[in-house]
Amino acid sequence: MTKLPGFITLLKIMKYATLQFQTDTRIKQKAEKVASYLGIDLSHLINAYLRELARTRVVYFNLNREQPSDYLIDIIKVAQKEKQKGACKSFTPKEALHYLDKLIASPKRK
Repeated sequence: MTKLPGFITLLKIMKYATLQFQTDTRIKQKAEKVASYLGIDLSHLINAYLRELARTRVVYFNLNREQPSDYLIDIIKVAQKEKQKGACKSFTPKEALHYLDKLIASPKRK
């Protein structure tokens, strides 16, 4: 390695290991889509997961599809009913801020 005057040369030597395992083709394809969406390839995604596993010693698996809570489902139903009755207001962001300012300044709040 050539050293340039005025520069500090750092050399990081990394050893690589090859992992081979079998997985369902559909799972691999879906994982590749996720990695692509994140702008990385599947190898980098797996390496990042392995680094996190080694660092934290925590394995996280979500065995359930995300489901809204019963409370959230109830609130959504209430909101849908209010919308059907026409009891909802629609705002631009600027209008929403103005509306909230009026609510905050309202004597009923004090």
